[in-house]
Amino acid sequence: MAGAGTSGRLSFFCARALSVVAKSFGSRVEFDYLMAGSDLALMKSQEAAEDDVVLSVQDLKRRTDGYDHVVYIGITCGLSAPYVGSQIDWILNSPESGDRFVSVLMGFNDASVARKVKVEKWNKTMFDVVSQLASCVGSGRHFILNPIVGPEPLTGSSRMKGGTITKILIEVLFGYIFHVSFPSVAIAVPDTNNSSNVLDFAAFFLEFERANRFTYLEEDALAGMIDHAGEALKNNAHVYYFAEDSIGILGLIDASECPPTFGADFTDMRGFVVGGWDTMRNVEGDLTERTSDPHYRIGAEQFSEEIAPTLTSKDVLLFIHTEGQRTDRLIEIARKTVTTSKNGALQFAVIAWNLRKPSGLADQSVLSAFVQTLQTLSTNPVKTSSVSIPNFNLLPGLPALLEISVKWVLNAVSLGAHILKGKVFRNRMIDLCLSNNKLYHRGCQMVSDIARIPLEAATSALLRAIFNVDIVTQEIQNYPVSKYNEVALKRKQVIPLAILLGCGRFATVAEAQAALDSEPVVRTLVERVLSDNK
Repeated sequence: MAGAGTSGRLSFFCARALSVVAKSFGSRVEFDYLMAGSDLALMKSQEAAEDDVVLSVQDLKRRTDGYDHVVYIGITCGLSAPYVGSQIDWILNSPESGDRFVSVLMGFNDASVARKVKVEKWNKTMFDVVSQLASCVGSGRHFILNPIVGPEPLTGSSRMKGGTITKILIEVLFGYIFHVSFPSVAIAVPDTNNSSNVLDFAAFFLEFERANRFTYLEEDALAGMIDHAGEALKNNAHVYYFAEDSIGILGLIDASECPPTFGADFTDMRGFVVGGWDTMRNVEGDLTERTSDPHYRIGAEQFSEEIAPTLTSKDVLLFIHTEGQRTDRLIEIARKTVTTSKNGALQFAVIAWNLRKPSGLADQSVLSAFVQTLQTLSTNPVKTSSVSIPNFNLLPGLPALLEISVKWVLNAVSLGAHILKGKVFRNRMIDLCLSNNKLYHRGCQMVSDIARIPLEAATSALLRAIFNVDIVTQEIQNYPVSKYNEVALKRKQVIPLAILLGCGRFATVAEAQAALDSEPVVRTLVERVLSDNK
């Protein structure tokens, strides 16, 4: 499985889980993943990694060398990632690939709208590759899996619906494959207490829908948690996730996607997992041995030692607990944090998942005890929210419904908090990071749409914001897009600044920047300027 951004992180997440399942069945199948930008990108987006078509092919060749049979699943929600496209291009056209590969392109757009923009060092576009792949469908070796699931709730943010359907499709498909390959393994059929050798795809998809409905039955309590996180961000404080095993990894993934999506600081929302990199089980191992960047110190234990002394009573410490998991290690983290911070008024919060019993009732006793213990550690009331979902595993050891419910809730918390902070305008990510070719062009179009100016004028405004100049020289215009991305990543609020410049209210970049500096809520300033321009 391979992808960039969210798709790469979910490739890692699913490969990690399916590897455990395969070993438990005694299967010889190996699951692996490729991530644009290497494992470093699991935590932080790596500059232009999605556009590096040379390195992408090298990644694929290195990881598959020595294998006679490879099923490659390239995931790109919008059919737009050159990292995936170049790998499929190599599989289809290189003599080196031979007949070892079965290729699957997974995305959620119609093939006809695959991206047609060229990137550096590649003489093709995603549209070219998708078109060639489509001509090979029917051969039994090449496939396009692209159900249309509709627009994202936040325009262009494929971490949400795109990420959800990616996880569901991979788990259902491989659940079926394992079931056929190991028919003696008991796999529960939804709505029965028995095992069966009959697998109904529709029934399994309906189980995910049931989980969705049960999750959002708690929308009022979840709204309160969103307000809690949003208040922290509005006060320039932080939100920290803590959890164990795969649930902790989902917290890491959710938090890691906030900087490129919302232009947030990496410290605004962070995830920590009990056991750190030992829990991750990623290919490259403990990344703190490769980099001194403190954002790769992801162990919950490291948080207590290194970040706890800096905490204030405005920061939110959000513990994520699911039924069946231990609470003692989370409680120990809370105790150490209070001791190290010397702050008895920390903001603790808990979101807990309970598994519904045949009677329909969920056991709340563990959650109650956990919350009571946390309450003894702080003078502030502990915010709580709980979700009860069906007790159903797609495969033994694969808690698919539980994990997808956790993903939905964390996505809602992080998105809602950044909306409250003013990072979203009319369903647009108005402060996204321009880290690759696709996002640069998306930024140009966004400035054009919001400022209501021609694309050429919007491009000029964006370049002025990127390079902090009032006149866009011919030299700047001649730079490759990779240069624009390189410079943009070193600056903050590039898109909002470009929108202000595009509206024509400010004669210089300095004037527009001063306006941004005076208004902490970006959306408020943009709305005011647009209203004045009517």
